[in-house]
Amino acid sequence: MVLYSGSLVFNKIFHIDKALGIDPLVAVALISAMIGIFGMLYLLIGGLSLSAFSDTIYGVGLLIGGLSIPVIGLTILGDGSLFGGMETVKDQTPQLLNAIGAVDSKIVPWPTLFIGMLFNNLFFWCTNQMIVQKTLAGKSLKEGQKGALYVGFFKIFGSLFLVFPGIIAFNMFGDTLATPDDAYPTLVTHVLPEWAYGIFAAVIFGAILSSFVGALNATATLFTLDFYKPIIKKDAADKQVARAGKFITIIVGLISVCIAPLISFAPDGLYAVVQEFNGIYSMPLLALVLLGFYSKRVTPLAAKITFVFHIAIYGLSKFFLADIHYLYVLGYLFLADVLIMWLVGIIKPLDAPFEFRENINKVDLTPWKHRKWVAALVIITMIGMYIFFSPLGVAE
Repeated sequence: MVLYSGSLVFNKIFHIDKALGIDPLVAVALISAMIGIFGMLYLLIGGLSLSAFSDTIYGVGLLIGGLSIPVIGLTILGDGSLFGGMETVKDQTPQLLNAIGAVDSKIVPWPTLFIGMLFNNLFFWCTNQMIVQKTLAGKSLKEGQKGALYVGFFKIFGSLFLVFPGIIAFNMFGDTLATPDDAYPTLVTHVLPEWAYGIFAAVIFGAILSSFVGALNATATLFTLDFYKPIIKKDAADKQVARAGKFITIIVGLISVCIAPLISFAPDGLYAVVQEFNGIYSMPLLALVLLGFYSKRVTPLAAKITFVFHIAIYGLSKFFLADIHYLYVLGYLFLADVLIMWLVGIIKPLDAPFEFRENINKVDLTPWKHRKWVAALVIITMIGMYIFFSPLGVAE
């Protein structure tokens, strides 16, 4: 996903396809390959520690650069006035400012905010290895909680530089764009002066590396600790485990490079492809983590049966429930996953309830004293943003 989207932006900014006289899809494939290879070398040489330090720099650059695009775009729309641009968007496309989708919306129908989309977001932000590993890397529980809650604020306001540019692009270009994926790169090339292309490209490159390297590292970690060490080679030394991690990093990186350009054939754009693909494994993983927290008798067998059930039913839904939005399917499948895992745990429970061993903590587990009111503030802010971008606020 990140390779494809980043390659689109690079090709739009620097016109690689025209410079080389090749098809745009071929150009995207070449750029994906270059970024992918660089990302693999970046991870193999520097490891997660280098990624963690560089993410801080890239994050600041992405925040400033990302917010600059809608600001400049609105100023152009308003003939030199930022507030004039806001009025133009509100007057011309008020329906696009509504964050609460219609019941028949192809993107996010509003009822799914309480079922499928809620569970989907819980999976990604609370159980996804790529996200969670950075929280677990905190030197203490307090630092991990701080990071997670601070990022919660950035996530809420992320719509200003993730979604809003698409609305601005629609106001500028209308229906002239070939696919929704072209909206952002086209807007960037339209509003940025040429001298800023290199700076913005560097910011985008850093953001791509951050996501791509994080995904590769998460995959390598899961493979080595969940499959290689406990199943494939139980007596493996640390060097062998590290070597296996590097090997799987290269394999997954090369597969990603090959798959990235194919996303351009998706009829509904990048977002829909990613979300529907994640549905293959997202709900059973979320169910597994939740029951892992709250049940002491759920077994590995229950998890395996649930995964097989979910993949089979979700696959069949693509044929027999094709007219039903996938978020509705995911919402009900999550409840079914939890039920099946719980029932199997009752029928064939562990011989003895799971108990945490004492005195094995390697970090300070003292919680952050401000965590509750900051978490409440994040939730209130999120609700406020939904109200603001609704018919009760600026939308019609």
